[in-house]
Amino acid sequence: MLKMSIGTENIEGERVHPGQALLFPRSPQEVCDSVGLNWWAAQNLHAEGWLSFDPEAVRELDEPQECELRLVGTLVSGGCDTRMLRRLLERLEKPFCYRPGRIFYDWATQSWKCLPRPLKDASEIFSAWIVTLEEEQDVSTLEDVEERAASAIERILESR
Repeated sequence: MLKMSIGTENIEGERVHPGQALLFPRSPQEVCDSVGLNWWAAQNLHAEGWLSFDPEAVRELDEPQECELRLVGTLVSGGCDTRMLRRLLERLEKPFCYRPGRIFYDWATQSWKCLPRPLKDASEIFSAWIVTLEEEQDVSTLEDVEERAASAIERILESR
């Protein structure tokens, strides 16, 4: 089972910054094709201010441009009209160049959040579990952990 970190609300950390080039840059048309966005719609997104760049004037996208086109283009190809785009994107900073697959829209809170990331090691997993138990006020499980840890420490000290 893959363990995940507790999500964070700081989605600005998932923004791709200008100047980041791609090893294999793609054209705006290629990205549009990959997300199912027609070319006219992509041009219209720029004209309406949803894209910070004109896809017709760019031959190869840099990383921020590709992320922006993927985020906004996917929303449009998924059926969002101008009104829904405004509602979904109003709390994000322009340009909308967030790393694909790193943020999601939480409909319950009507806000963007970071996807949880896999935890790196057992210590990190254990610490996150303890925090969760504390938040849930699960005293019996915490007491069980405490007893097991004390018992393990005692066995180690006896074997020395």
